[in-house]
Formats: sequence, structure tokens, C-alpha cells
Amino acid sequence: AVNGDILYFGIPGYGVARKDMSTDELMAPLTTTSNSPGQSNPNSILPSDTIYSLESNGNDLYIGTANGAIVWDGSTSSTFKTGGQWNTRPQRYYDFTATGGNVYAGTNIGVCKWPASQIASANPDCLNVYDGMPNWDTYSVESEIIDVANGIHKFVSGTHST
Repeated sequence: AVNGDILYFGIPGYGVARKDMSTDELMAPLTTTSNSPGQSNPNSILPSDTIYSLESNGNDLYIGTANGAIVWDGSTSSTFKTGGQWNTRPQRYYDFTATGGNVYAGTNIGVCKWPASQIASANPDCLNVYDGMPNWDTYSVESEIIDVANGIHKFVSGTHST
């Protein structure tokens, strides 16, 4: 993902590497605490070093991992809040899309939605097989806006495993 002049890329078992494209400089990576044992590292922010998704939206970068998700604004991070019930507590975040003031994530329990301004404080609203989804894992989500007969329709679609 690209956010401003910074290229972010996930490296399995390592975290998120960063490169400033304006200077060609490699920057300090975003890692988990376990990748920096005994060190106080302000970039040790990831819930897991298994990176599934990176999505840029304005100044924010959504990072999905095997054990949670965060939003990174370039200097601070916030963890995606999960609900109290198992069906609102995703663990793996495969993809993100943002539209209409909401952030949607394809997760191991279906498609979950948060208000973009309340990612760290609001419980997600998740759709899963009990709501008519064909499967649990949703690997990709995409938002689209279609102008049909002068009306605008927004929808989020997802791709499931088979």
C-alpha cells in the first residue's frame, strides 16, 4: 500500500517494511513486540507479524494480521475494537475498504463494519453464515458506488472461500 510518499509492504514473519519513495530510504519497520525483544521500540505496534492486508485511506493505513488489526496514521496506532460475543470478535483480517464513513473488513468470521471515527471504541457489526453469508472466511471486500436512474446506490461486496 502507498500512503503519501511511503510504500508499505508486509513480510511474513517480520511485519511491515517501509520505504520513503521520495528519498529511496528504507525506514524502520512496523513490528510486533516479539521482533524487538528487550527494546523500547515505538514501531512495535502490530498484533502479529503475519500480515494479511494493507489498505490506505487518506492519512490512515489499515493493517490486518493473523491476530487483530490496527489503524496507523504515520505516528500512532489504534487497535480495532472487537465485541464481547464470538461473532463480533474477528481474529484474522484479510482485507479492508472504507466508504460512507465506515470501514469494512473481510475477516475469519465474515464481513465486519466499524464507524471510521470509532474504530477503537465501537463494537463491530458483523455479518456471517447465520445472517445468510455462504461461508465464514471473507478474503476480500470492495465498495462500489453506482448511479442508477439518478439515484446513487452504495454497496459492499465480499469474496468467500469455497
